[in-house]
Amino acid sequence: MLRSLSRARESGKADALIGAICISNKIEYRDRLSEHVDSSLQNNELIFDPYDATQIQAILTHRQDAFVDEVLDEGMIPKIAALAAREHGDARKAVDMLYEAGRLAEKEGVEDVTEGHVDAALRRTEINRFQKLISGQTPHVKHILRALALLTEQNDHQRHPSLVKTHTSVS
Repeated sequence: MLRSLSRARESGKADALIGAICISNKIEYRDRLSEHVDSSLQNNELIFDPYDATQIQAILTHRQDAFVDEVLDEGMIPKIAALAAREHGDARKAVDMLYEAGRLAEKEGVEDVTEGHVDAALRRTEINRFQKLISGQTPHVKHILRALALLTEQNDHQRHPSLVKTHTSVS
């Protein structure tokens, strides 16, 4: 389809210029295209850098209207922005972290979203991301991950017998 679209005008099948915009988070997506398709496409690649803390802070500031006035402690948005910029530069994940911090404060029945909520939200969003990643895997991959987790836990227990043993579950 991409090859036909890119050559539609020169083959007389269209009077208008036809273009395709391919958007992907995967750098190697072009490697999966056939040689004919790849040669038909004019490669104008745009790479978007991860957001920095200032950009993420601006994005989060626009989202703070989802909260009642003065619920967010003063330093919460800059803290989330700094954490997100340091970890991944992904504004969507930063918004998720802000949402999760608010949800945790609401669950506790408190009126302020604090630094503790942000720290807990960071842990929770990482757990949620990992669970989503694992949930899409085949049973074989899940079994391998569980075995690796159990081996790691056993190794940690042997190195540090004072550690409390926890049970790891991969679902």
